[in-house]
Amino acid sequence: NDIIEDQVSSKGECLEAFGLLAVQMLEDAQERLSYRTQHYITSDITNYAPSAGDLAYPQKLGEDLSNQYSMWYPTVRRALICLSKLYRCTHTSVFESLAQECLAASIESLRNAGMQIVERSSLLDSQLFLIKHLLILREQIAPFDVSFTVSEVSLDFSNLKIAASDLITNKSRMLSLTSNNSILEF
Repeated sequence: NDIIEDQVSSKGECLEAFGLLAVQMLEDAQERLSYRTQHYITSDITNYAPSAGDLAYPQKLGEDLSNQYSMWYPTVRRALICLSKLYRCTHTSVFESLAQECLAASIESLRNAGMQIVERSSLLDSQLFLIKHLLILREQIAPFDVSFTVSEVSLDFSNLKIAASDLITNKSRMLSLTSNNSILEF
């Protein structure tokens, strides 16, 4: 987007219409990319069904594999590949949102796998599996240089029912010009 704006502004008014069209096409492509990413997260991470080999912990740790990435749980590997491809292709706010969704799905799949490992092996093996993969996620997302904090806002409507009831029962105070007006209390 910045490149398009720089080129259009330096060439003057003759490219202004082209600039608008290019920005619209870029935004459309990013919107489609966002949609496809959400679909990928749902289909390949959230709905991932692990094979027996995926859950073979601690036996899997003893294998001599030259590729360290093959030791990663598949949803962790998929999430990190997805994020690395998205990082330079979307706005920071869009990337942060998709990254949080992707990481949440990956962590949930790790929890589910951990519960299955408990059934197959032991609680300790499950906990080691989770620790290993959570550390991998933490290490691999650090270079993205984005904020992964979540702000929660909550509204308290607990007094609304009492105020509405008071408004209905005290109709005479509804149009009162004092501070004891039931509309003001509502």
